[in-house]
Amino acid sequence: MDVKGNTLEIIKKPAEVEGGDFYLNDVHKAMYDGLASPQALVDMERDSFKTIAMYFNQIGTDGIEVKWYRWLRDTISRAAADAMYGPDNPVAYDSSLIDAVW
Repeated sequence: MDVKGNTLEIIKKPAEVEGGDFYLNDVHKAMYDGLASPQALVDMERDSFKTIAMYFNQIGTDGIEVKWYRWLRDTISRAAADAMYGPDNPVAYDSSLIDAVW
């Protein structure tokens, strides 16, 4: 994936929020603060497994036919995005982003 134009501008410019730093520094701080706590990691893991269980439970007793690797990859990617960024994350709105990451 190639980072260009507006995306690069957002990453390089100072934050527009009062007290903010540069975008990358703010993201790093948010991620580090959230993951530095062992309880935060436990919570994220629990949330991920709850999402994965939800996808398995949707299969039901009749089953479904899927391409196993792709289904598993997409399910785990959605679960990770939900656990890290909450239900209003970019992957929830545009699942094609999973292909961009993989």
